[in-house]
Amino acid sequence: MKEQPILDTSDVDSTGDKYLKDIQGTKFDKYYHDFFNDKLVNEVVYPFISDGYFVDCGATDGILQSQTKALEDKGWKGLCIEPNWAFIDDLRKNRKCTVSPSAIVPRDYQGEHSFFEGKAHTLSHVILKTDDMHKESYKVGGQDICTILNDNKAPKFINFMGIDIEGSFGDSFSIEEHMLKELLAQDEYKIGFFAIEHYWPPTVDSIFDSYDYVRIYNPYLKGIWLDQETGLAYTLSPWGHFICQQTGEEKTINVNHLKRIEWECYYVHLDVLKENKVLKRFLTP
Repeated sequence: MKEQPILDTSDVDSTGDKYLKDIQGTKFDKYYHDFFNDKLVNEVVYPFISDGYFVDCGATDGILQSQTKALEDKGWKGLCIEPNWAFIDDLRKNRKCTVSPSAIVPRDYQGEHSFFEGKAHTLSHVILKTDDMHKESYKVGGQDICTILNDNKAPKFINFMGIDIEGSFGDSFSIEEHMLKELLAQDEYKIGFFAIEHYWPPTVDSIFDSYDYVRIYNPYLKGIWLDQETGLAYTLSPWGHFICQQTGEEKTINVNHLKRIEWECYYVHLDVLKENKVLKRFLTP
């Protein structure tokens, strides 16, 4: 990641009044993502774009916790990638965009793989290394991300890519890390903005260090909290309620049992930063 361009914020309106006035009228009536990534993309990163292109990796049924449904409703086109049998039929019904049923795997792992379908369908994932916790539910086909993009005729510039594939779940092998290294090292596709779920953000930071990206934070995400007694994760909504990530329920919980964790990582390309200087206000330290 590059540092020099982010230090000068003299050209950013410090009050925020002009920016908030400028984006009035672009907000959606409804957002879908549990961490407000769709709200971030629409209101902060690309407030004036209605014809962008997205790639949604781990798209569920196209509505549940969707990072891109609101963008599609606005006029964006894109690609939803989802191998989970519990979601794929509804995804095709719920969305107008291109749908790929492939599992995302590293280039050297292309082919048929076991897939684990959890009781919480959003925690299901492909199995590249066997373990005692995650037994095979069925077989799915796996392709590397660049092959999927090429096969589905994605444009060379992709405004937004959301990655939530549970590829680090259950063992130390991270599909996300391999995917990002392969994607950033090639010259065919450029991604304007990434939103990545990953259990250890410093590792993701180290991958982006050599490329023209800077990390920002999501002003709408007030934190992710782990209940150390139950193992359930919660977000704090903008209206001050704790929302359980596993059940979607708003709950009153003992805050003494909560530990703040960091799962979401956001990276913007320097070219996008130049076009939208307001993003400098949201740079991480």
